[in-house]
Amino acid sequence: MEIKNIREVLQNSTTMLRDVLVDGILNQGLLKTGRLANSVQVSYEDDEVEPNFRITMEDYGIYQDSGVSGTRSGYGMNPESFYSPGKFKSKVIGGPLPFVVRKSIAEKGFRPRPFIVPSVRKLLQNLQPELIQAGADDIDLEIKELFKTNGATI
Repeated sequence: MEIKNIREVLQNSTTMLRDVLVDGILNQGLLKTGRLANSVQVSYEDDEVEPNFRITMEDYGIYQDSGVSGTRSGYGMNPESFYSPGKFKSKVIGGPLPFVVRKSIAEKGFRPRPFIVPSVRKLLQNLQPELIQAGADDIDLEIKELFKTNGATI
């Protein structure tokens, strides 16, 4: 069955998905410099099999979403996170922070602050009436095409 109307609703919702992802970043308190929020890009990719959203952002957004286990303590998978938590392997992370802070982060890791899955859920919740109507329209078109194929006139 062709889902032309559903695909159209999804294609038109890329801006809305980007906005709810940025809202999720803000709600999780992940806005320090604005770099992560400004890096979020959403595109719609469709092929013969299924429609897909392609979401890109700064790499560290994934680690913020899923968390990172430290060398001495860890975080389990958060059901709201899109990915499993990462794991620091070195006893000290790199960067400009003081040595003691970098060592502490590597040992303790940092907790997951999921924003990807909740954002997609929010989008789908907002689109539900539109998607239901689009699905009904697709079914109507499919039924009409079946009738025409079998010789009916509409």
